[in-house]
Amino acid sequence: FFSPDGNLVLAELNAAPAQLFNVVTGQRVGDVLKAGKTHSPRFSPDGTRVFTAGDSTARRRTDDVRLWNTANGQQVGQPLPHRDHVNAIEFSNNSKMLATASQNSVHVWSATDGTALLELPHDDAPEAIALMQSVGIP
Repeated sequence: FFSPDGNLVLAELNAAPAQLFNVVTGQRVGDVLKAGKTHSPRFSPDGTRVFTAGDSTARRRTDDVRLWNTANGQQVGQPLPHRDHVNAIEFSNNSKMLATASQNSVHVWSATDGTALLELPHDDAPEAIALMQSVGIP
């Protein structure tokens, strides 16, 4: 997965945590994404952050969504908890919001600090989501 400017690539590995690389220098950006197996990575449109879903142990049936700083590969803030497996992650175009879809709900979060903005119950397991800016939501 490439960052929007094409300077970073996130490599997901089968038996190891994902790694973030600078394509220009070929260097790994810190010792990154050590939270266990990850999936559904998404770079923010401005390229300064990447979100991943994943669990920290093989025995868990739930996922946490984590925010990473692309400048140094370090986790920012606490994981965003989910009760189920996360199927999809998507940023708003302005990089201010993040939506996550899990088995029976869609969550909207502040992409800056991880504050929960909205939870939408769902009768099924959404596989894809999209966000657009709306009046009344930052």
